[in-house]
Amino acid sequence: KMKTSKELISADIHTSTYNFKYTLSVEIAPICREDLVCLPTAIARAQGNVSPLVICHKVSDSLHFIDPLSLKTATLPSSLYWRSPFRSIAGRGQL
Repeated sequence: KMKTSKELISADIHTSTYNFKYTLSVEIAPICREDLVCLPTAIARAQGNVSPLVICHKVSDSLHFIDPLSLKTATLPSSLYWRSPFRSIAGRGQL
C-alpha cells in the first residue's frame, strides 16, 4: 500500500514562492522471495487452480508464485493481496 500527502508550509504571494512538505508512506507485504506460502483456497482457485502450497518466486508491485510440484506460476496483484493479506509459512532459512 502506498499513501502520499502534500502540505503547504509557507507561501509568499509577492514572489509566488510556495514551500510544500511531501510525505510518502509505504506498507510492504511481509512475504519475501523464496518463502513457502499457503495461499487461501479462494485465491488459489482464482489463480488458475494452482496448488495452495507455493513458493514465492519474485516480489515486485505484485507477488509471483510457483507451484513446486506442477511448476505452474501465479501472479497476485498487490490490490488483491491487500484485500485479504496472508503470511508465509516458512522462510528461506527454514527450508
